[in-house]
Amino acid sequence: MLSINLDDVMQVLTNVRSYLIAFGVVLALAIIVMVAVRKLPKAKKKMIRAQSGLAILLALTIVINLICTGPMSTMLDLVSGSGTINEETSAKATELVNEITAEGVVLAKDEDNVLPVASGSKLNVFGWSSTNPCYGGTGSGALNDAYPVTDLLTGLHDAGIETNEELSKFYTDYKADRPSVGMVEQDWTLPEPNVNLYTDEMMENAKAFSDTAMVVITRVGGEGADLPSGENGTNDSWIKGQEGDGNYLALSAEEKELLQNLKTLKDNGTFKKIIVLINSSNAIEMDFLNPEICGEDYGIDSAMWIGDVGQTGINGVAQLLAGEVTPSGSLVDSYLYDNMANPAMYNFYTQAYPNAADYNLLTDGPDVQGMYSVYQEGIYLDYRYYETRYEDAVMGTGNAGDYNWSTTVAFPFGYGDSYTTFEYSDFNVTESADAFNVTLKVTNTGSTYSGKETVQLYFQSPYTDYDKANGIEKASAELCGFAKTDILAPGASETVNITVDKSELRTYDANNAKTYIVDAGDYY
Repeated sequence: MLSINLDDVMQVLTNVRSYLIAFGVVLALAIIVMVAVRKLPKAKKKMIRAQSGLAILLALTIVINLICTGPMSTMLDLVSGSGTINEETSAKATELVNEITAEGVVLAKDEDNVLPVASGSKLNVFGWSSTNPCYGGTGSGALNDAYPVTDLLTGLHDAGIETNEELSKFYTDYKADRPSVGMVEQDWTLPEPNVNLYTDEMMENAKAFSDTAMVVITRVGGEGADLPSGENGTNDSWIKGQEGDGNYLALSAEEKELLQNLKTLKDNGTFKKIIVLINSSNAIEMDFLNPEICGEDYGIDSAMWIGDVGQTGINGVAQLLAGEVTPSGSLVDSYLYDNMANPAMYNFYTQAYPNAADYNLLTDGPDVQGMYSVYQEGIYLDYRYYETRYEDAVMGTGNAGDYNWSTTVAFPFGYGDSYTTFEYSDFNVTESADAFNVTLKVTNTGSTYSGKETVQLYFQSPYTDYDKANGIEKASAELCGFAKTDILAPGASETVNITVDKSELRTYDANNAKTYIVDAGDYY
């Protein structure tokens, strides 16, 4: 059974709000009339109340008809199967998906400006997922099979980049379809070929084809089933097999061997550049991008996080790789070297209700009702934890211990690189009764690429004696606003405006005041 998305419900209610208000007015007036005539003679009272009831029924019929033929008509047509999406609508949707992807993809690493890959060039694309990437999540996040998807290789070809067809055929011959991961069935196997299956002839042909290797790493996820833990996972071929130690958010043994092999070929001159595409909406461990952390140099020059790209969003990825668009996305999660450094993950667990059997509630299988999950992070979600513990370590307060931010966080929340560089200046804050208006000048200081810059605004609030006495928790830094510039040519500037409501600076006092408070002091 699919979960109900409350955001979708609220959107539907917003669309029909005016109709519901109109019906509410009629209903209220009819009820008032019914109450007002209670002292009239019985026959007359009965007639008026009957007419009022008829008015309510008529108003309800009219409102339902207007809703079904108005704001809900397209949705109802598609649900019934009588509606169609025409070519113009589909083209606009495709364009929007491509734009969203191109603006959301994050450039994580780009040493020596390896990216972009020029249109008209050739590219060896490695990794089984290169022929079968993940386009969406499970459950409500899954794609509609009625519409075709644009695959990575097609997107690259459309962007003018030629790919090694022998490699692609090798992967499709190895396994054509992705293992099924859904709300009912979960096969977490990573079908990455063993490195000894790559023949010498294949690698010699790859060398002759291009000096650039791109590796695609994919992880699936979504609603209805959690990821395998490595302790009691649902698929023995993943948990106990040759592919790794069961940590689904770390590289498998086959992926590591592939990268090691490519690094060896890079050292002997076969390849000059190694690029990694991270096709995952789950925060995988990023230790493999830092030789000092993982203890091994895989020779990776560039890495790009593309998430789940949707039906046609791979075109946006191809545009970024070809340099038609400059990356401007920012991470919405902190990516760690070791995910167990996050207490929220380390302390997370599920537990069966003690009386689940008394109510015939299942504690195993795809339709579990007798289990509950425990989350212990409190307000310290994601960067709020890492930044607060960092401040505690620097200031010598709290229980930070020997915490080292730089060896914990690989790429922080909000991180995103670019093909060009930007400079901020003329920062200014003006205060009104209810808000702060922040302005600053953003300049593209690069010389080659135009691009957009995402500006993020954070604040720090004072931690007072009142807070300490009442056990109020506060994160050391909180995001309170962001904005993205238009496309800036090299040397061009734009003044960015961000309005921050003063309510953003409030803290909830759950222990004493039972409401939001604003402490006196300096807010940065």
